[in-house]
Amino acid sequence: LAALLIFAQRAVDVAVLEVGLGGRLDATNLVAADVAVVASVGLDHRDWLGDTLELIGAEKAGILRPGKPAVLGTPDMPASVFATIAALGARALIAERDFSWRVSGERWDYDGPGLSLRALPPPALAGSIQYRNAATAIAAVQALAADDAARAPVRRLTQRLARPDERAVGAALRAVRLAGRFQVVPGEVEWILDIAHNPPAAEVLARQLRERAPPGGRGPGRTFAVIGVLADKDAAAIAAALSAVIDHWIVCALPGPRGGSAAQLAQRLGRPAGEITPADSVAAGCERARAAARPGDRVVVCGSVYTVGPALQWLRIY
Repeated sequence: LAALLIFAQRAVDVAVLEVGLGGRLDATNLVAADVAVVASVGLDHRDWLGDTLELIGAEKAGILRPGKPAVLGTPDMPASVFATIAALGARALIAERDFSWRVSGERWDYDGPGLSLRALPPPALAGSIQYRNAATAIAAVQALAADDAARAPVRRLTQRLARPDERAVGAALRAVRLAGRFQVVPGEVEWILDIAHNPPAAEVLARQLRERAPPGGRGPGRTFAVIGVLADKDAAAIAAALSAVIDHWIVCALPGPRGGSAAQLAQRLGRPAGEITPADSVAAGCERARAAARPGDRVVVCGSVYTVGPALQWLRIY
């Protein structure tokens, strides 16, 4: 609500709101969005949203509006999302059906309704999933401009905006920054920070780690995880998703009622005792990782925003 007040005071032309939890009952759903995007649906916040993908999909689809564009970042959505789109008469734009992308070496192409962009630079955010995310964002901009039933302020805005072209989109792709989302801090020991606080996000992180070359072009070194996971998250599933790409786990205590001790988290992760080193805080975990890592190794900080945030401070990035 504070963000909405600031947006109103600044009279912004465009506000991009990220839903915090689910959608239907989230505070951001006070706003009737001109375009809604559902990037994916995974098992998370089950105490609030339900314990099946169908229930969670229905909650996320609560941000959709009658007759408005509904952009889906994957066709692999629960039936409840498509049922909501049909019931509302929303206009679906679905990845791999209505818009697509193709990566070729260091460049990639985008094709959407009435728009083709060629030889785009890779997104500044690391990982192959960022091509999907970028294509979904371009489709959302397209949907806004193509909405015949758009509100008058939206129509005036889209008339002022230039049609997306390779130069403008390329500049945006190069400039994008998002702290804590596969954020790479280069060096002889490479640090990678990714919140990855649920099993689907951990699976994406594991894929990105497999795709990324070792630091400095050296042979494969060791990968240390500095991990803290809130008590209401599925720590065992997160660890299972990452187990093939992590050599040693530095398990951190997190403060607060949703936190817990390092010993409790070690038990929840379900990894062999020989793979685990406990730490009383994230800062202490980072110190232990720095002491253990050698040139060619990498340190992955993950599991929660409450883990990545203190690590960014410890690294003196923020």
